[in-house]
Amino acid sequence: MNDFYQLGWENKKVYASACAPESTIPEHKLISDLEGTSKLPFALQLVKLSVNKSGIVRTEDLTGLSSTWLDYQSNSLEWPFMSIKLKEIVNENLTGDEGIDWVLAKVNGPGGYRNYYIPRFERKLDVLDSENTRYTRNSDSKIRPHFSLGKINQYSIFHLQGSNDQWKITSGLYVNFLLKKAIRKNRLTGMTFERVAVQ
Repeated sequence: MNDFYQLGWENKKVYASACAPESTIPEHKLISDLEGTSKLPFALQLVKLSVNKSGIVRTEDLTGLSSTWLDYQSNSLEWPFMSIKLKEIVNENLTGDEGIDWVLAKVNGPGGYRNYYIPRFERKLDVLDSENTRYTRNSDSKIRPHFSLGKINQYSIFHLQGSNDQWKITSGLYVNFLLKKAIRKNRLTGMTFERVAVQ
């Protein structure tokens, strides 16, 4: 199958999210600080976020949530936090061309903590069909990416090209049909799939 999908978080009005400490440096700087290490230098705390007319309300009281620990866990870094099961399924489906290693993230929550895993790309992947991708005027910012089938066919998971080092760890993740099927078959939680344009 030549279908590819953008991986996203479920959109709910009340949900659990892993929050980094207030003193955490911006994500783009943190990426370079993680060079040479495979573990975040801090733990995150699972909290409940709810959206109302005033904005987002945060509390450490997780009562009332139908699900707290998700396989694709929302977090304040907006990075892809994957459970051990999701990590294993990704690893089982890799072609070997993606160039991924993993960064460990510890998340504290009810009854203890859980480990999550963040995929980190070792090299920038060339995936776009530049002729059909729409950009903002006088910029390389993409309005609507269009992927080249000939370039992405060799990957089960890939990233959208980004500026600086932000392609190394990014929420802009895309998966092929086989990986999506394996995730669905194992009934993993917390993610959505949106089909993307491929030429």
